[in-house]
Amino acid sequence: MNDVIVERHMIYFLQTDYDIIVIRILSQHQDAGRHLNWQ
Repeated sequence: MNDVIVERHMIYFLQTDYDIIVIRILSQHQDAGRHLNWQ
């Protein structure tokens, strides 16, 4: 049972890390777009 719980936690952390990376990439693209618009 403990192994299953650990695996679930690992999957949860991997998913949240992936979400954070996606959000950072999207925010970077938005910032780049703003800089281009300013020019």
